[in-house]
Amino acid sequence: EFLNNPSVGSGPVSVVEVFDPNFPHCKSLHETLVSVKAANLDRATFYSVPFPLRPPAIGQAASLAWARESGSYFDLVDQYFARLDNTWGMSPEELREAANEVGLDGPSLIATLEDQAAVQPYLDLVSADADAVQDNLSAPGGGISTPKLLINGRVVANTTITLTENCLNQMIAEAGGVSADAPAAVVEEVQ
Repeated sequence: EFLNNPSVGSGPVSVVEVFDPNFPHCKSLHETLVSVKAANLDRATFYSVPFPLRPPAIGQAASLAWARESGSYFDLVDQYFARLDNTWGMSPEELREAANEVGLDGPSLIATLEDQAAVQPYLDLVSADADAVQDNLSAPGGGISTPKLLINGRVVANTTITLTENCLNQMIAEAGGVSADAPAAVVEEVQ
């Protein structure tokens, strides 16, 4: 379902990262995934799905959808996590500065976000991703938390053990049919 999202890598194993760009735990997983991606670009394809948990983060998610067209999506994700603070969402000036920092046209981004007709296609992408996340990853009571990581459609349990570089590398290897010497990773079936 998330295979049209921005991705890196070309391997047969699908790894889907669902994150809120304003959540510290998402930043931690994202930082861990930097080396995991580098080690597994030929084993896995890594898909990125922004999922704003609170309304103030919708502007960031829409701007990430906008950045897809320029090829700077992942640079902007990195920039947002680098700027993460204790507030939810970013001001228009912060969004403009972050876009400029990665070589995008910050004033054009802000003009797009402030023009309802221009921003609507990007909000539609955010909404479609949010619906897919809700449909596929909600807890039995309907709630969802981030980060979420799926490997070949299976949700990786969010524990300090399973979200380490070594464990994620092992899970990707096992999903690709490579046997591993370490114990089996903890995963949950997607409902």
